[in-house]
Amino acid sequence: MACRYDKSQLSLKQKSFFIIDHQFLTRSGTRSILEQMEEYTCVGESEGSISEWKREVLQLMPDLLVIDYIETDNSQEFVDQLEQLSQFMKVLIISSDTNIKRINQSINSGISGFLSKSCNEFEIREAIKKIAIGQRFFCNQILDLIMGEGQKDSISMLSEREQEVLGLIVKGYTTKRIADQLHLSVHTINSHRKNMLKKLGFKSPAQLISFAVNQGVQSL
Repeated sequence: MACRYDKSQLSLKQKSFFIIDHQFLTRSGTRSILEQMEEYTCVGESEGSISEWKREVLQLMPDLLVIDYIETDNSQEFVDQLEQLSQFMKVLIISSDTNIKRINQSINSGISGFLSKSCNEFEIREAIKKIAIGQRFFCNQILDLIMGEGQKDSISMLSEREQEVLGLIVKGYTTKRIADQLHLSVHTINSHRKNMLKKLGFKSPAQLISFAVNQGVQSL
């Protein structure tokens, strides 16, 4: 690791981040952008896989984990690891992957954001700012890949309860947590999810999430 600081020594205004990326240039560039945003301090970086550094990351407990993956990494085990880490910290993926299935799996795991490696600096900074305040962010290229031809331009076709459920999905809540929050059964939440997919013409939960983010549902 090229950088490491004791998180306990950070000021209350500072946030910590850890980067996992096998490409040196991307890792260094992302780190530079984050450190230019004065409230962020690097506590670790790695060129390995998430499985190699998961324990280290959980020990350091950074506020933000920035991660890339190679295509062979994104198995169910990888998605399970993302889901676990997302419970303790914000997770932002920056990847050149264009496989919709793998992207959907990652988004559905509860990560806070997904950027393409061809994104510009503005989108990276915007993602960091949105994620810091509890919102989710997907760059335009990722949104275009996920949405395909199914995008709608309004949420007015959703009921008030469906919009409420959707807002919690956008926040990264699991189905069980949503059910507990709204005092409903898991079955009822799943039914609302299926109804929303049908109404909006989407085929996957990731499409639903990206649509909601694009429409600003997190502000409802």
